[in-house]
Amino acid sequence: MSLKIRFKLLGSSDCNNPSAISKEQILAWEKQGIIEYLGETKDVRPFVESSSCVVLPSYREGVSVSLLEAMSMGKAIITSKASGCKHLVREFDNGYSNGFLCEVRDVKSLAGAFKAFIALDSTAKELMGQNARDFVCENYDMKRIIATYHKACASSLSSK
Repeated sequence: MSLKIRFKLLGSSDCNNPSAISKEQILAWEKQGIIEYLGETKDVRPFVESSSCVVLPSYREGVSVSLLEAMSMGKAIITSKASGCKHLVREFDNGYSNGFLCEVRDVKSLAGAFKAFIALDSTAKELMGQNARDFVCENYDMKRIIATYHKACASSLSSK
């Protein structure tokens, strides 16, 4: 059985972050056929929708909005054990998680996470995506977060 696996990279390549991958390196990978570089977009939804998994092997992130957005769209994630990111991957009662974790700055660990995801059948991938969506809806619902902030502000103001 032959699998068609494509790695697509979305986002800016011209940032001033010294730890960012250079545009030259990205273009070299694209020329070698390793990735398809998609550039920047104001609307990631069609790209996330067409993916089977969203990957962010962050070095240091906090809670990643891009991973939350992907999970809200029912996509499994692969991310690093960086603070914030590692808190987004959980095991569920149905026996599946919502993604895979890899070690920070560890290519072999990242490749292992890719292999583990690729080895899953379509049912398992769907369950992981549903788990991802359920996790975000339960823990990162914007209305609930805003209500919590309002309650904290009201409590703080009433105690003065």
